[in-house]
Amino acid sequence: MDWTGINMLFTRRQIIQGIGGMACFPFVSAFAEMNNVKTDRMYISGAGFPVTSGKDEFFVSAFDGDGNEKFKHKLPARGHGLAVSPDAKKCAIFARRPGNFIYLLNSQKGLIEAVIKSKKNRVLYGHGEFSPSGNYLLSTEKDMETGLGVVSIRDLRDNYKVINQYDNFGIGPHEMAFMPDGKTIVIAVGGIQTKGRKKTNLDTMESSLVYIDIQSGKIIDKFTLEKKYFQLSIRHLSVSKKGQVGAVMQYQNNDKYMPLVLTHDGESVLKPLSTTDDICKKMNNYCGSVCYDNTGTYLATSSPRSSTITIWSSSGEYITSFDVADGCGVSATEKDYTFLISSGIGGVFTYDVKNKTIEELDSLFTIAQHWDNHLLGF
Repeated sequence: MDWTGINMLFTRRQIIQGIGGMACFPFVSAFAEMNNVKTDRMYISGAGFPVTSGKDEFFVSAFDGDGNEKFKHKLPARGHGLAVSPDAKKCAIFARRPGNFIYLLNSQKGLIEAVIKSKKNRVLYGHGEFSPSGNYLLSTEKDMETGLGVVSIRDLRDNYKVINQYDNFGIGPHEMAFMPDGKTIVIAVGGIQTKGRKKTNLDTMESSLVYIDIQSGKIIDKFTLEKKYFQLSIRHLSVSKKGQVGAVMQYQNNDKYMPLVLTHDGESVLKPLSTTDDICKKMNNYCGSVCYDNTGTYLATSSPRSSTITIWSSSGEYITSFDVADGCGVSATEKDYTFLISSGIGGVFTYDVKNKTIEELDSLFTIAQHWDNHLLGF
């Protein structure tokens, strides 16, 4: 997500929408009849907003299924991943690495409940999860002294105190999710050692999916990529209701175009899904987000550097791709086979896999903001 020139893009969008009222930007038919998903569902994301001062401003913002504002709060820096409690009463946004803050919000009242800071000599990797009980908040972090990845567990009932941590799984943990059993977490371990944001071990990196028992911290299983894919870094994942894991990667070399999507049902070796060279090229060696639809039938992935969204079946078949300018955030909606997609230059779009239709939310709130990497619906 590069927000250079966002003021210009925003102004252009205002002008386009001000004349005729039909033009939808980016890459949506000007004559498409709007059929937004009308629902009580809420969506939350990090965002930037055009300013005239030249100073960057960042927010955590939420809207309903029609795109109407629910709340918006300023952040000290860019937010990244998001999490929601099982009862949907709390939500959290985690600082983009190597940041150190977590904003905990009351999602019903739209108020900030707490700003949690990582421990000294720790930085966040940008993702976390609430425990199934809702009493604990987990986050992926880096220990600056050892370089190891850490999962910290905070007790929300005891002043957000870190009560346990696990650091036995490798370097560079990024997104995590609970499996349907509520006892196991799966972590996308990117395998990249960093100094600030500089990558320092690309010749020796090892990426993996790691499954951990949340009670003991014991590694249940660890799965790595085939050797020929060792410079693929697994960063983001999604878990279906049936327990299938979908994950996307970023290639740490530019010598060729690589497949970037995989699904995992417990097989011993991780293998990227097969697709054509043209699709690999279109994805441009970088995926930003991944999400299953409400039924777990389809998987949506985003490649914001090439403005490409791809759709896959849970059986591993490539279905289609389409363009959303700087589209990165993807979320399931309450409607089966339908996704919501957010754009880094403004705008939020619904995509119906069955009908192959993409439509923009008719909302000034969603158009005006420049949405960051991830989008969460609940």
